[in-house]
Amino acid sequence: MGLALLAVAMSCEPVAPTPDTILGTYQLRETLFDPGDGSGEYQSVESDFMVTFKSRDRFEANGTVCDQTVRALVHTKGDYDLAEGLIEVESCYTDTNDTMTLYLTHNGLELIIGLPCIEGCGLKFEKIAD
Repeated sequence: MGLALLAVAMSCEPVAPTPDTILGTYQLRETLFDPGDGSGEYQSVESDFMVTFKSRDRFEANGTVCDQTVRALVHTKGDYDLAEGLIEVESCYTDTNDTMTLYLTHNGLELIIGLPCIEGCGLKFEKIAD
């Protein structure tokens, strides 16, 4: 019996994340920092920075979604409103209790957070788990 269960478990493929919901965990894959002439394009990055969207319109991140940092350094959390395309981050920086409102776009397995830049900039995440 044990071998049969092991064989079934080994034959199962990992479940792919579903694109029809924002709920789940996303990993940072690309960043955009336009030099000011409109020529900026998203560039691939290697990063351990992840954002998890939970029920009741809450999110948590192992890095800051408030700026252009690509590493998981400072945890952030807050609320999001997918219908409005907004994400409100609590205490972006440790020395303040202010919130910051950013833009949010969800398209299938891709999530983009628009940062407050004079020139175009943003963080592009890929869904890795439901």
